[in-house]
Amino acid sequence: MKSIRTSIFLILLLLAAMAIVPIVSADEKNITINITSPEEGDVFYVDVVPAYIEVHGTIDAPGGIQNVSITNGLTDTYGEVVCGSNLGTHFDISCKILITDHVMIRVTDESGFVALERRNFTVYGGPPGPGTIWVTGWVIDTNGQTMPNASIIFETIGERYTITATTKTGADGSYKMKKALGYFQKITVQKEGYQTSVSEVRFKPLYNDLNLTLTPQGRPVPGFHFGSVISAILVFSLFVVVRKCK
Repeated sequence: MKSIRTSIFLILLLLAAMAIVPIVSADEKNITINITSPEEGDVFYVDVVPAYIEVHGTIDAPGGIQNVSITNGLTDTYGEVVCGSNLGTHFDISCKILITDHVMIRVTDESGFVALERRNFTVYGGPPGPGTIWVTGWVIDTNGQTMPNASIIFETIGERYTITATTKTGADGSYKMKKALGYFQKITVQKEGYQTSVSEVRFKPLYNDLNLTLTPQGRPVPGFHFGSVISAILVFSLFVVVRKCK
């Protein structure tokens, strides 16, 4: 009888553990961090000391947000900023921290679980140098539809060097390029199922807008039709045969 009770107790304990684990995992996975600024790979020019960066975004956690903090890798008192506590299930990030080469968002929910999100960027001392450009725009197809996840390569080609910077379009087909140096750029756009687009563009200093277009693969070149070529060959062959018959 005692062994039966022990077995029942162990079974109930096992069932309780199986019920708890999915809930724990779900709570952990449901912490969503969306950092809108800075973006991965951003470039910043700093001509004041100390310099700070503003971090913006949103956090959602159905289980409730206990604490939000931002770290920058430093070990002193400038290395961490607490953005808020007891924040409910949704929080708009708007915090400022001393700039280094990255920031890390740390979110703890009411269950004690932690989620992390990191953004890396490059910082230069002084104002933007000559030839610095920032370009934003859209990649679209020949029908005007936006193209998500298209690769864009900017190349500055000098006599002794080539500077390459890459980015991709987001889910809405838009892109931002903040790492290109040089007013004259060779731009390559690629996406599976489309012809690679290569163009050369001369930009103005700093801010520029540029939309780029991709053409689906297999589209005939204007003025060239394979059927027309076959027809021409048949007509010419028929003409030769007729002349020989004469």
